[in-house]
Amino acid sequence: MNKDLLSPMGFLLGLAATPDSSKYKTAYKEGMNHFSSWIVRAVIRLQILQLELQDTASTSILLEKEDARVVFEYDMDKFLAHVFNKDLLIIEDYAVIRRVTERDAGNV
Repeated sequence: MNKDLLSPMGFLLGLAATPDSSKYKTAYKEGMNHFSSWIVRAVIRLQILQLELQDTASTSILLEKEDARVVFEYDMDKFLAHVFNKDLLIIEDYAVIRRVTERDAGNV
């Protein structure tokens, strides 16, 4: 175990993105927002307090026109992303496999 890393397996980080799909493993292009998000695996090196992105070509996804607010990883490379303003994306191996749409307008 590398004690220099905050989390040896890394963690998922959601960032604002520029829609350039050449930098990501996959791109989800069914969004309906004005912003795009990038979800990528990262680590923090404790000795130098530096954030390092993992291999973005194999450990990231571009969510075009989706504003990802929360990312929850429930198993390695399997995660949920809450996208503004009310839906969830189920993502496996950096590909969206399902969109869960909130049907009750009162829950927004």
